[in-house]
Amino acid sequence: MISGTVIGATEVSASLEAKIGASIEAISSALLASGIDLKSHIMIDKLSGQVLTPRSDRLRGSINASGVTNAGGSLRVTVGTNVEYARIHELGGVIHGAPWLRFQTRDGSWHTVAQVTMPARPYMKPALEEKAVSIRERISAAIGEALHA
Repeated sequence: MISGTVIGATEVSASLEAKIGASIEAISSALLASGIDLKSHIMIDKLSGQVLTPRSDRLRGSINASGVTNAGGSLRVTVGTNVEYARIHELGGVIHGAPWLRFQTRDGSWHTVAQVTMPARPYMKPALEEKAVSIRERISAAIGEALHA
C-alpha cells in the first residue's frame, strides 16, 4: 500500500480561494469596462447617423451600461436602453394604429395610415459582434493577470 500526505493543504486551499476571489473581481472589472466600451461604440459609431439618423438625442442618450451583477455564479453586465421605440428599430416589425397612425416624414408631409412596417436597422447586435473579440481578450487578460498575481 502507498499513501501520501499533502503538507500545507490548508494554505494551498486558502491561496486558491484568494485566486478565485481575485479572478471574479478581475472579470467583473473587465466586464464593466467592456460594457462601457460597448455603450460608447453604440452611441458614437451606430447612433450618430451611421445606422440611424437621430432626430433628437433621446435614443443615443439613453444607452446605458449597468453595473456587474452576480446571479447564480454568472457575472453579467447589461447594455441597453429603456426607450420604447428602440426595439422596433433594432428588430423591425409592424406598428399598428388604433385605428390610425399619423406621422410626419423628413420632407415635411403628413401621413395617416393603419399600420407601418419598420425595417430592422440593428445597432446593438452588430456593435456587440464588432466588439466580441476585444471583450473576450479583455476578460482573458484579466483572468490571466489575476491568476499570475
